[in-house]
Amino acid sequence: MSDDTGGISSLRIDGPEQPMADSQALMLTTDVVMNRAGVYDLLSLKELILRDEGLEGLEESCAQGLASLEILSLSHNRLTSLEHFQAFVNLIELNLNFNRIVSLENLQCSGLEKIFIANNQIVDISPLRRLLKLNTISVYGNQIADLDAALHTCRGLPKVSTNAAYE
Repeated sequence: MSDDTGGISSLRIDGPEQPMADSQALMLTTDVVMNRAGVYDLLSLKELILRDEGLEGLEESCAQGLASLEILSLSHNRLTSLEHFQAFVNLIELNLNFNRIVSLENLQCSGLEKIFIANNQIVDISPLRRLLKLNTISVYGNQIADLDAALHTCRGLPKVSTNAAYE
């Protein structure tokens, strides 16, 4: 998708059909985005989808360069943490399904409305409490030990309905 200035504002790259070997795992860097996408003005990107790329982490400089992102999908990768995700100040939707994420502590995207974090290794979703604009949360397939606490977290978010859990 192009914006009215002729630049790319949305980019989707699906990885290889076969999973990458461990030796091919990599960090999400500015070079990775530019090389895979041919995009040189990262600040113009509003949407970035990099699925099944073997990504293990995110470099701080890349996160800062992608600060204008509104939609980010890094599903089916090897991410273990959300280090440097605080740079995504404009993020509205985040898809991190099928990674290896253990903690949501570094998630500070105050404008986030939708989060998809299914099939990770998360044990506690209480850090979501500070994301008051959330209206969609997908957390199935994690290792949440205290379901009552998780439900309490969801009920504390003004825009999240917990009725679907009982249907």
